[in-house]
Amino acid sequence: MVTWPREDLRARLADEKALRSHAYTTPLPTPMITHDLHNLSEDRILCLIKDLGLDNRRENPVKVILVPCYLDGNDGIFDQHYYDVLTANDLTLYPSYYEPLGLHAFRKCRLQKFPVSPPILAVSANG
Repeated sequence: MVTWPREDLRARLADEKALRSHAYTTPLPTPMITHDLHNLSEDRILCLIKDLGLDNRRENPVKVILVPCYLDGNDGIFDQHYYDVLTANDLTLYPSYYEPLGLHAFRKCRLQKFPVSPPILAVSANG
């Protein structure tokens, strides 16, 4: 369950001068998630990301961003709609606990021939 956008992340994003000059030398705690979750330490997806060592260190070739909210333009971090954020990704993964969510994303982007889309992998824990 998503609670709110991370305040520490929002503060860094608001400091445009420091971002441009790469002034931040230490990562945020749990740098792979954009929003606080209830029972963060028990979230299966986040635990798997951590177990796989996908912790977004500078030397990691793969960076993972878990966005556990609806991208409706008012999420507090991206503040853009789903399709605008989607086109900025190299790969999009939808690990859905509920089958319709993952399949819905796949259908909208691939079956409707979304013109600019990264590769999409939709999985379901239930189906």
